[in-house]
Amino acid sequence: MAIGALYHHFPSKEAIYAETTKRLFSSQAALPADLMTSELAPEEKIIRLFTWFVRPMIENRNFRLLITREMLDPRPSTSRFPGYYQDSLNMYEELVLQISPKADLDEAVTSMLAVLFSYANLKGIQVLFPRIKPKTSTPEEIAALAARILINGVLSVYHPRRENLAENTTETHI
Repeated sequence: MAIGALYHHFPSKEAIYAETTKRLFSSQAALPADLMTSELAPEEKIIRLFTWFVRPMIENRNFRLLITREMLDPRPSTSRFPGYYQDSLNMYEELVLQISPKADLDEAVTSMLAVLFSYANLKGIQVLFPRIKPKTSTPEEIAALAARILINGVLSVYHPRRENLAENTTETHI
């Protein structure tokens, strides 16, 4: 395809980038129907939600690089990015409140994003800190570890008598 043909449809490089980003994010944003209707415990739903969220970052290098770039330095043309994941964030907030009704939702969401993005980008972190040898690499392992960290850490601050997730979750081997 000729460059002129691209500019016939898009007025600038920024417009091409914005449309590419929009298409990629929207293709990844729909929650699986079974996750929304499932009768699982909130902790298990969080693990499945995290698995769904982190899978494209682990399995699709281009998606991981793009979403990381947008998180670190968002462009004005892609400011709609958070809207693509609003359903998943709403679901996470509902699950957090089921587990810990007094939880600070902003803290819970921020912590979740920080933990998931950190684990999804461990290869880059390992370059800077070669001694780090993660025991998690699959989306399922990362999701289970992130859920354990968040439920037993961040959320337990607001509900200190909550039982340990590792003791309640039979399907997850952490």
